[in-house]
Amino acid sequence: MDQFQQYNLIIKYRPGSQAIVPDAISRRPDYFNALVIQNAEDYVPHVRHFLENKSFPTDASEADRAKIIVEVEKFNVEDGVLFRKVREGIEAPYIDFQFRGDFMQKMHDQYGHLSYTSLVNVLESRAWWPSMEKDLRQFVASCPNCQVHQRQRLSQEREHGRLVTDPSIQPFQRGGLT
Repeated sequence: MDQFQQYNLIIKYRPGSQAIVPDAISRRPDYFNALVIQNAEDYVPHVRHFLENKSFPTDASEADRAKIIVEVEKFNVEDGVLFRKVREGIEAPYIDFQFRGDFMQKMHDQYGHLSYTSLVNVLESRAWWPSMEKDLRQFVASCPNCQVHQRQRLSQEREHGRLVTDPSIQPFQRGGLT
């Protein structure tokens, strides 16, 4: 506060609609990330529409139409559920954005806090979304239980126990009988 006393500041509230260039404090990063992720996956609902109606959606752009043509062979709709062919003979249901966090949390907890590689193997036929690998890697890396209980790695620096070798200390001198 002392640093600001040298300036003659007048602080006034301005609603967001009147802000010309919003500052970093007025932006919520969780909403921004959701918008960026959603934009990267805009083609998935269009693929569902194409498979169900056998026609392009009216609001699909040319880029979306090209993406639909390339990706449509990898998708299938059964009983209203969109599946993606992950490998030969393996199909996984598409998970919408709002359910992914809970899904990752439940599966990670249920299977005993597996590592990234093991969790990917377990989820291979249970779910799919375009950014799944990146999301799982970040989720496992930020799991508090996994951070506390992670195995020691050979490259990890360790602090070794120290042996007291002071010749002036006699037996039972510290914390013993006197």
